[in-house]
Amino acid sequence: FVGSITSSFDFETLILGFSRSAFCNIANGRLLICGSGDAETRVREFARNFKGVEFCGWLDSNGIAQVLSNSILAAAPYIDRQDFAASLPNKLIEYSSYGVPVIAPRVGEIASFIQRVGVGGIYKSGDVASCAQSIDSTINQYNSLGEQARIKILSVFRQGYEVNMVYKRFVSHIENVSQMSKQ
Repeated sequence: FVGSITSSFDFETLILGFSRSAFCNIANGRLLICGSGDAETRVREFARNFKGVEFCGWLDSNGIAQVLSNSILAAAPYIDRQDFAASLPNKLIEYSSYGVPVIAPRVGEIASFIQRVGVGGIYKSGDVASCAQSIDSTINQYNSLGEQARIKILSVFRQGYEVNMVYKRFVSHIENVSQMSKQ
């Protein structure tokens, strides 16, 4: 996880799911939580007795790039809230920009995006067993695809969300609106 450690995220389900995953228990995987925020003390206290959970603190852009470039999975553990259900938070796009698959709870547009473009796995919000299964199945799926998985995720990002592509579509839209208003 890279971002603000706030009450907008369900870190407890993520940490418990990670601790029950084969990735943690067989592969000795690590869950890195990078960032800071008003829930950091509470989340650190909750995680202190779980093996493999590490807090990296706040990272600058170079640190974020290093962590995400070397990650095999990213987490966007948003809570089930109306604003997250109705929008596509930037965290999914940020992770996609590094070609990293993401797991997230089954919350509105977040789940729709992951399912539609195939950039990770989803789990039932608040369900530890579902989270653990999503961690393991997503890692296994993307490991079996190798570099092709990273290339696919990067392609999704570049085609739909890379700044130059977004700008071109925006300009085209403004030009079309302008032409329509002249008619």
